[in-house]
Amino acid sequence: LGLLVVRFDQADALAFDTADVLAKHRLRRSAIDGQRHALFAVVDVAKGASGRFTYAQLERRANRLAAWLAGAGLRRGDRVGILALNGVEVLDALFACAKLGAVLVPYNWRLHAAELGELVRRTTPAVMLYSDELGPLCAEALREGAVRPWLVHLEGEGLPGSIPYAIALEV
Repeated sequence: LGLLVVRFDQADALAFDTADVLAKHRLRRSAIDGQRHALFAVVDVAKGASGRFTYAQLERRANRLAAWLAGAGLRRGDRVGILALNGVEVLDALFACAKLGAVLVPYNWRLHAAELGELVRRTTPAVMLYSDELGPLCAEALREGAVRPWLVHLEGEGLPGSIPYAIALEV
């Protein structure tokens, strides 16, 4: 359950544009080491060696997800739900939503399906990103509601009709 964000300070939290944050870190990095090799921004320890991401990779991932969300019809103010454990996908969604002006709604995976279903009905996400291991909880929460978001599974087989997250990153 590990996600490590490296070298993120209070000034970054005030930035509204991920490009500004990334540019600031590139300048800081180049001043420190004088090299053009990127530092890892995030290490998603659950993914092992493939879970190391540079700032440039995070920016590309966020841009691709934002483009996919926009292509799916999301606009400023629309909501994107996420039901997942900590992972790089949470950061992808956070930055992609910021780029679109959409609202990321993180749902607590510890909730009972009825509680989760009520939150989903109240927040009306247009898209629901979810971990495959939480797919049954997601399905049960959506079963009785009027809300029918696009479903996107982060890994695994996913629920029937769900879109693999990897496809969203291919845009």
